[in-house]
Amino acid sequence: MIQIKEIPSKETYIVRQSVLRKGKPIESCIFEGDDLETTHHFDLFDNENLIGIISLFGKINTIFAEQN
Repeated sequence: MIQIKEIPSKETYIVRQSVLRKGKPIESCIFEGDDLETTHHFDLFDNENLIGIISLFGKINTIFAEQN
C-alpha cells in the first residue's frame, strides 16, 4: 500500500544525508527555511519501505509574475 504523510524536517535528514550529502555530517542536511510555516515535508512509503521524501519551500521567484 502506498502511503504519503507530512513529516517534520528532522525526519528528512537521514535521506538527505544518504542521497544528497553522502560522507558529510548530519548537520549539513539542515536547510535554510526547513522550519518555516510555508515549508512542508512529506515521505512516501510502499508498504513499510521508505521510497522517497520531498520538501516543498514556499519562495517568491522573480521570474514568475505570481507571488505563490
